[in-house]
Amino acid sequence: MVMGIRFNGMTLMLLLVLASLAQSQQKLLHYDARVLPANASPAWTHHGGRAVEAIIDDRWVVRDVRDFSRRVRLADVEARYEGQVHELTFQWSSTAHDTLAADGLSVQYAGRRFRLFPVRLPNGRSVLLTGTSKGCLLSEPSCHVKLPEGLQFDAGTLNQYRVRWTTNRANDYGFEVWVNRTRIGILPGETLFGNGVALSMEFRAGRHVVDDVRWTVLDQGSRLIDARTRHALEQLARGRRQLFLDDAVIASRTGLKRVVNPPKKYKGNPIVRANQTPWQTFRAQLYGTVLYIPEERKFKMWYLAGPRFPWEPPVTKDGRQVCPNFQFTAYAESTDGFHWELPALGLVDYNGSRENNICKLATECAEGVAVVYDPRDKDPARRYKAFYWEHAVPYQRAPVKPINGMSVAFSPDGKVWTEHPANPVIDQASDSGQQVLWDPDHRLFRSFGRFGAGGRKVAMSQSVDFVEWSPSRLVLAADEKDGPGVQVYGMGTTFYEGLLIGLPWMFHQGTTEKLDVEIAVSRDRLNWHRVAERRVFISNGKSQAWDAGIIFTASQPLQVVGNTVFIFYSGIQGDHAYNVLKYAQPGDVDYQKFRQRATASIGVATIRRDGFVSLDAEGEEGLLVTQAFSWPEDVRLYINADLTMGEMVVEVVDKAGRVCARSDLLRGDHYESEVRFDRNLSIAQRASSQLRFRMRNGKFYAFWMK
Repeated sequence: MVMGIRFNGMTLMLLLVLASLAQSQQKLLHYDARVLPANASPAWTHHGGRAVEAIIDDRWVVRDVRDFSRRVRLADVEARYEGQVHELTFQWSSTAHDTLAADGLSVQYAGRRFRLFPVRLPNGRSVLLTGTSKGCLLSEPSCHVKLPEGLQFDAGTLNQYRVRWTTNRANDYGFEVWVNRTRIGILPGETLFGNGVALSMEFRAGRHVVDDVRWTVLDQGSRLIDARTRHALEQLARGRRQLFLDDAVIASRTGLKRVVNPPKKYKGNPIVRANQTPWQTFRAQLYGTVLYIPEERKFKMWYLAGPRFPWEPPVTKDGRQVCPNFQFTAYAESTDGFHWELPALGLVDYNGSRENNICKLATECAEGVAVVYDPRDKDPARRYKAFYWEHAVPYQRAPVKPINGMSVAFSPDGKVWTEHPANPVIDQASDSGQQVLWDPDHRLFRSFGRFGAGGRKVAMSQSVDFVEWSPSRLVLAADEKDGPGVQVYGMGTTFYEGLLIGLPWMFHQGTTEKLDVEIAVSRDRLNWHRVAERRVFISNGKSQAWDAGIIFTASQPLQVVGNTVFIFYSGIQGDHAYNVLKYAQPGDVDYQKFRQRATASIGVATIRRDGFVSLDAEGEEGLLVTQAFSWPEDVRLYINADLTMGEMVVEVVDKAGRVCARSDLLRGDHYESEVRFDRNLSIAQRASSQLRFRMRNGKFYAFWMK
């Protein structure tokens, strides 16, 4: 017999609401402490330090800690939401008397972080600490959480914690905290960069017991337009080309593979050689800059000229004896980018002669000279601006200017320079190639280098007047995905179609000891996206090639002339370990061989405009649909695509995917071709359009509207 169940209207409505709530909730993490975190699902695989870990009474127990940490990393956030409600609950007891600068519990979600640490003081009283910009410290008053009167709180007992936060558009939300069902209040949390999602526990003292960790999304909220997508649509509206370095402008794609297209190295490389002049027998290196000046139809180069190896005889500069490895700034120019003239400037006396191409720049050694051409400046004496690391060379004879920081200088022609009298402008060093460029969208200068980065990483500073610079800020470093020992040695940086395109120099320390070049991109100038799964863009040459071991790029390395991008770089035959660790002396048998492998020269590579990466379709049809955008009536669509062996059709579609207009069949190689459609769009269709590109056997580089 089948029993019938009757529902009244209210009961049915309640069941529907409960079902809806269940569907809207999403469990991100549940750790019930029946197994060690490393064996859980998902596993807490990222760990550091040492500790004794055990499961006792179905609880995770950690004792005898030595800088211990364990972290579970979840999938990065691909899209941001407003009003999305998260809740984290857990049980935790701690006998730590101090944090010792450890984070305790740390939850990271898409650019926000929250830290919490219960501490039992030696006198038996317990306090609750939270993370701030100053750390998570017992000695820092701003880290102490004010607990409600009457709350019986003992850090050493297993307390129940609940943390809830609701995302917002500004990404500046706070974290609401309960302890043992008593509301503590809303704590501010901290700002981080990136879209990472993770939960970690870090201890440096005490015994800790953790149980029943649950992270749940209670309400999905409403999806926001991703900041990268918003930026892409803004650039599209401004007529800038949409490259495929990321997916910001793409709503969906199938059958298309993102391919890195290496530039073609010039067969006549190197274009400036280390042994070309007596003042650059050690190095002619692009810890420097190459710029194309359109009104002069000329390339101009500023490069590092190293006369001798450190142990060779000293040289003289303007009659003053300087160390053999004192670095000069040399100047060269070219009309085609391949054949270069090293003009005799007559500005600096080198070993008794002014017949050289050495610029008059800096009192002491200037390295990593980044030059920006600034036709906006009303003062012609400031037409060229230089940013560089100035320092006294070790063992330099007196007189020596006591300086070790980032300096600036100005010039009307890029040859004779006037130093800023208050140098250094940044009191930090950067033993690498610097980058400096004008940001036309924010109307300020940006510099990139190691200053303040803390080693082989990339920091950024900015300035309105090129003299007063902001505190440096770390923007790019290698991470665990790069593998052990990998570091970012430096990064060539160029503004290109509204993007910052970076060419990071990846140093594979401890393995090959070589440096090659990848691609990265930033839309907000702070967060960098590594392109195409970090595949190499400029690879080292073959074993005996002049660039077999090390490659650096110039400041602003991408110079666009017509439909060609010139990429200027330095190369060294030997790897980094060879140069640093295997110094040979002049009397050694292998000295000349070492000299050849350790010297730096300059080369160039070229690539078609926009051609850094492409979306390729092979065989089956590839399909790309853009984000929706408004299409003004007097604006046309253009593409850059190689369809020599293939074909493409472009469709304009509405929100429902219905075709509003279709292009002719496109074949051939298109550097800058207008796409024509079979009909005009209505006002409503122009208000919100999407493009659908259908392609076979082709390479798609970019599209734009103008």
